[in-house]
Amino acid sequence: MVGSVLRILRKSVALRGVAGTVALGIETAWGRRVWSSLWRAPQPCEFDRNYGTDTGASVVQTEDLTGPNWTYSVRYSPTASAKLQEMLAALSIRHEDFIFIDFGSGKGRVLLLASELPFKAIIGLELSKQLHQVAQRNVAVYKSAGQACKRIECVLTDAALYEIPPAPTVCYFNNPFREPVMTQVVRRLEASLDLTPRQMFILYYVPWCQHLFSRSKYFRAFRVTREYAIYQSAISTGPQSDEQTCARLAG
Repeated sequence: MVGSVLRILRKSVALRGVAGTVALGIETAWGRRVWSSLWRAPQPCEFDRNYGTDTGASVVQTEDLTGPNWTYSVRYSPTASAKLQEMLAALSIRHEDFIFIDFGSGKGRVLLLASELPFKAIIGLELSKQLHQVAQRNVAVYKSAGQACKRIECVLTDAALYEIPPAPTVCYFNNPFREPVMTQVVRRLEASLDLTPRQMFILYYVPWCQHLFSRSKYFRAFRVTREYAIYQSAISTGPQSDEQTCARLAG
């Protein structure tokens, strides 16, 4: 593990220099996260015991990350099942009309939990090939009597470059990357809404960059807690108005 961290640090120094790497570590607390993770033993996970999957242990930045945005990645940490279910329960929508996209899907636990609802499709975006392959295996072995969507796609890509499908969308974020990348992703979401106005929901767990949505004219917040923030597209089409939907979600 120590060797892996040192290789990651060398990559960052090569890309940003010593000063840039130190600044990034201080600004984002990335350094503290890396070193604290070295001494944290993996804990057994009830979800994985129940389904034979591997989603539980946190993972620091993997060595296979490439491209200009890898240094802004945040280590994989699984979402608490109950918390995701709480956020999804807030959405009073017809799931069959929506696709679900997890930005920074890691090992794929959120994809599996979301598949308990009848979404049109579920997509996981992940920059790490190592985590992407783990997610693919998890999707393959997951068996649940309540699974309502089996159209699950794991995509190995930089989320900042991903073209958002022009369909009603639920976007999920579990603090996957830092502000430089989140800014690019928000701009892509805005451009997609500008081109195709529609319903879009943002579920943002550990919302370190929620100000990017709060300041955007394309989104409005209707539920913000200490742990997460939910936003809805400010302009959408369909038989139900935004005001009606927001009123139901707020209630």
